[in-house]
Amino acid sequence: MTSIDRETTPNGDLTNGATDWEHFTINNDHYLAVANAFSFGRHNPAGVDSYRTNSTIYVLDKRTFNFVQYQTLVTNSAVDWEYLNIGDEHYLFVTNAQYGGLGDRLMSNVYRWQGLDKFVLVHKLMTPPNTTDFELFRDRSDIFLVLARADKHQSEVMKVKFV
Repeated sequence: MTSIDRETTPNGDLTNGATDWEHFTINNDHYLAVANAFSFGRHNPAGVDSYRTNSTIYVLDKRTFNFVQYQTLVTNSAVDWEYLNIGDEHYLFVTNAQYGGLGDRLMSNVYRWQGLDKFVLVHKLMTPPNTTDFELFRDRSDIFLVLARADKHQSEVMKVKFV
């Protein structure tokens, strides 16, 4: 049985209002990324800036068969992770659904795996507030990102270009 090692997280807490888990593999290593939102409902009774929280990526330790902390990234009410592989390149997209705030707090982020440097921020993507989910899909060589929004009757489709 595989588990997440509780000792690698503060106070034994695995999540802060988790909204999504994403599994992916890189070079036969298994990873799990958790999207922590924290600001929803009972997790933020004071309404303080606690939407700015850490989301964690775990890697499977093949000796112990436990997922251990690999990397922590600051997110703003993260609600969804998506993994994308293009050739030898590995990307993680995170959507942040934070209602208020300015600038970076309204951005969704794209990270590229850099080996020893782990996941590095390579792009910020302006996504509408209240984006609650997104999916990546391919049509031949084109890559698209579909955004779902909790406050609208329409979703958005964007073509993704990597240069």
